[in-house]
Amino acid sequence: MTRELKRELWQERICDYRNSGLNAQTWCLQNKITLSSLHYWINKLNKQSLESDSCFIHEFVPITQVGIPLNPSVPLVIRYQNLSIDVFEGFHPDTLRNVLEILAIYA
Repeated sequence: MTRELKRELWQERICDYRNSGLNAQTWCLQNKITLSSLHYWINKLNKQSLESDSCFIHEFVPITQVGIPLNPSVPLVIRYQNLSIDVFEGFHPDTLRNVLEILAIYA
């Protein structure tokens, strides 16, 4: 298999993993791929700008808060699987975006 075909195969696998909603370990078990291989290729392709790939849509979705008084001392809490992120007023959107993209890779 040529390097380019192997790269394309792993891009497809990574997109499949990311779109599956499964954690890495479960996806690897179901697809008979080692976890270390998945992480290796994610890191390798990230260095080659996988961010431009169509696996993810990189944008924030507007949220409208209705009927709840805004209290700047209480954070917005984002929960995903066993992770929790507290977002306080004045957060930097680019930092949050970067954190969420990293979590998407390793969750």
